Amino acid sequence: MNDHIEYIVFGSEHYNPLGIIRSLGEAGISPIAVIVRSNRPFASKSKYIKKLHLVDSIVEGYTLIQNTYNSHNPNCKSIILTGGDDATSILDIHFDELKDGFIFQNAGKKGRITHYMDKKAINELAKEKGFDVLENVVLHKDDDIPDLEYPVITKSISSNAGGKKDVFICHDKEELTEAFSKIKSDPVLVQKYIYKKNELCLDGFSINKGRDVVITMATDYKYILEDSYSQYMNMYSYDDQKVIRILTNMLTEIGYEGIFTIEFLVDKNDNLHFLEINLRNSGWSYACTGVGMNMPVLWSDAMIKGRIASDAIKHIPEGSTAMADLDDFRVRVRGKKMNIFKWYHDFKKCTSVFYYNKMDKKPLFLLLLSRVIRIR
Repeated sequence: MNDHIEYIVFGSEHYNPLGIIRSLGEAGISPIAVIVRSNRPFASKSKYIKKLHLVDSIVEGYTLIQNTYNSHNPNCKSIILTGGDDATSILDIHFDELKDGFIFQNAGKKGRITHYMDKKAINELAKEKGFDVLENVVLHKDDDIPDLEYPVITKSISSNAGGKKDVFICHDKEELTEAFSKIKSDPVLVQKYIYKKNELCLDGFSINKGRDVVITMATDYKYILEDSYSQYMNMYSYDDQKVIRILTNMLTEIGYEGIFTIEFLVDKNDNLHFLEINLRNSGWSYACTGVGMNMPVLWSDAMIKGRIASDAIKHIPEGSTAMADLDDFRVRVRGKKMNIFKWYHDFKKCTSVFYYNKMDKKPLFLLLLSRVIRIR
């Protein structure tokens, strides 16, 4: 890596940007962090941060990065790594202003990543390139509800709106009408719902306008939640060339250069149904660092050199697992699905966890402290 390059992590107080910060830190790179302020700070408390900027909004963070770190010199570019859709989108929208001074996740054209954050747009592309996509319709909340085959699941049309709170599983028209009264996003993607056996997530990165793609890790879940993803997962290597070929065709069409995750629903017959692509760093990607594939470093290095290192991909040992430990504790222990001793056994066996880190303990400690103070 080039010692003169600045690495900037841009995002929120979440374990996603924290994983980027830790990945860089463990590679000997001390990043600048631009973090949106929160009453529960923890990503911003990592010991690996060289310089911290706390901002009140994503817009303020973008402005700070542009005014402070843009050299406007194509031969001396800093690298920006984002851990959220909102941070990724604002860089994408300002592609023309940033392209000469920074290396960042991009699709070679202003607004193109943001366009494909729209679930209708990415579903259409996935279907065109060859993935199975569940039947869906986009509705405004004041539309008359057409005849649909139930059950259905509702989702925010955009990754930047609504989020998980807009997810409802509806078994008839009455339930869908009630869901519309609670949903914030407008319009809404209404998709055929099938009872899943599992989910499959593929993490990787691409360069050269999406033409060169590697899959670093596949994950599926140790337990299933009906309306969400789980917090405890199996990790393994992946080499289904048909899936990788279709994915590469999608990323080439988009022109995407960056870290990504593609998600599938797995039905009872082990068929894959496309769900979405996150054109940004995934919350799970820190697990790759734990098995020798440091994606923020590998992608940055590949962008600088114009090629992916021949030794970038490592075999993931059988039985590897990862956990969003604090969230999994909430779901399974506080949710009374298992006792704390069994949970601790799972936790101790994990290859990677996303909150606790024996070399960087302060973020989790301060997050837990903030929760105790808030309860009081």
